[in-house]
Amino acid sequence: FSVFSVVVYLKNRMISRQFQNLFQWSKTTAHILQLYSLILKTALDRDQYLVSQFILSACSVSIELARSIFDSSPVTQSLFAWNTIIKGYSGSSTPIESVKLFYQLQRVGLKPDKFTYPFVLKACGRCSVLQVGGTVHSVILKTGFDWDRYIRNTLLTMYAACNAIGIARQVFDEMTARDVVSWSSMIAGYVTWMVRIYTIKPTMEHYGCMVDMFGRAGMIEEAYQVIRNMPMVPNSVILRSFMSACKNHGHILCLDENLRKLLLEMEPDLGANYVLAATVSSLSGCWNDADDLRIAMKDKGLKKVPGCSWVKVNGSSTEDIVEEA
Repeated sequence: FSVFSVVVYLKNRMISRQFQNLFQWSKTTAHILQLYSLILKTALDRDQYLVSQFILSACSVSIELARSIFDSSPVTQSLFAWNTIIKGYSGSSTPIESVKLFYQLQRVGLKPDKFTYPFVLKACGRCSVLQVGGTVHSVILKTGFDWDRYIRNTLLTMYAACNAIGIARQVFDEMTARDVVSWSSMIAGYVTWMVRIYTIKPTMEHYGCMVDMFGRAGMIEEAYQVIRNMPMVPNSVILRSFMSACKNHGHILCLDENLRKLLLEMEPDLGANYVLAATVSSLSGCWNDADDLRIAMKDKGLKKVPGCSWVKVNGSSTEDIVEEA
């Protein structure tokens, strides 16, 4: 019996890994539903980690579909599953659902962890519900998670988004260690304050700095929201900055296909744009698009000119060349 149990266990482990490989390529509702039916047929719907990973993949396709899978799956005692669906809603068009799920999570007897709070705080900031955000902050203090720098950064961002720049600065000043996200979030808060209080109209350069700053800090969704909310069409510098950030931080799914096309339309004769677009297409699994871009680049006779800089030392100039693969 023990040998049989081991065989069944190993078989399920192999199937589970195969499913996880398929999740990342499931980009339509039909694919998600087909995979879920297979999970049910193989009796793996009780594998909490597998189903949670599946819900995470479903969130990128349809948050409503992900929610229906969450509600119908026997994983309601898995904090990972709760965090996954809360995260999905925090970046959706209905972020308030993250807050509702946060309270529901506690009603079923689960305790939030350090991964739960940032998603809820992000939702509070997007909804501008300062009172709810303050309540979540109180829970964080009571549960002893206020030491976590990532939570502190999210608190700062939430208060700034809720127009409570004074409290945001207090959170910033009380941080014993700050990283690039801390500084970027505080600067972004003051930029928002600049617009709301002093009615200074941001220029293309302002937006470019914000996108570049968020991109370097790995805050890809925030950078994308800046681009989406721009009152003017972003220029090629902003588009390249955002695409490079998506590539460097592995957030390929966040990249809008329309932005990629817009960049190529703006500068159709710049080889670097084709290389960047082809690289991003390859990383996202769109091999045909990547091949088409490389063929188009070759047909036009375009080449990627390597970046270079000159440094003058003791009267002689030294040229440094950086070429992206």
